[in-house]
Amino acid sequence: MAYCAQEDLTKRFGTEIAELLDRDNNDAEDAGVFDSAAADGDAIIDGYLAGRYQLPLSSTPPLIVQIACDITRYLLWDDRAPDEVRKRYDDAISKLKDISKGVIKLAVSGVVTPSSGSGVSTTTRT
Repeated sequence: MAYCAQEDLTKRFGTEIAELLDRDNNDAEDAGVFDSAAADGDAIIDGYLAGRYQLPLSSTPPLIVQIACDITRYLLWDDRAPDEVRKRYDDAISKLKDISKGVIKLAVSGVVTPSSGSGVSTTTRT
């Protein structure tokens, strides 16, 4: 399940998205461009959510949709992202870091409780 749909991006950013999806400038969306960027964005998000929330999420909170849209938009720009797009991406990553630390809590089921151990295991050779 993708965290954002192409329609979510279009609602937020208008015709810019159609232009970004037309890589060869033939006035038509190029196949797979959105899906690839959205999948890469989802992988980034999952990397921050893993260990704190059971994946896949039971539902997609609006904050995650917003974060996914900002990340996907940035990825669609490739290395040409304007400052405003980069700032929104950086803000999205900052929010993900806060979610991974528990500073921001998502209203979803499947919260993973950290183990009480240190995570370090030792053995003695005899």
